[in-house]
Amino acid sequence: MAPVRPPYGLSGMAMTTENGVAQRTAILSSLQGVSLVKEGETLESGYRVVSITDDSITLEASDGTQTTLHLSNTN
Repeated sequence: MAPVRPPYGLSGMAMTTENGVAQRTAILSSLQGVSLVKEGETLESGYRVVSITDDSITLEASDGTQTTLHLSNTN
């Protein structure tokens, strides 16, 4: 049985600098709306944000299964 894909799409990324440290924020879209998330946060659906890179986010389900979502290249 294939793992269940998270109900999110990766819509964009943002980066800010706080106290000289870069902070990435991922912009996720779902049927419920848009969510802005950072590493370590847990989404309403129970997925935890494991990591965020310049073009992807890794989410972990409650059973430990990890899924990486990538930004789509629209060029």
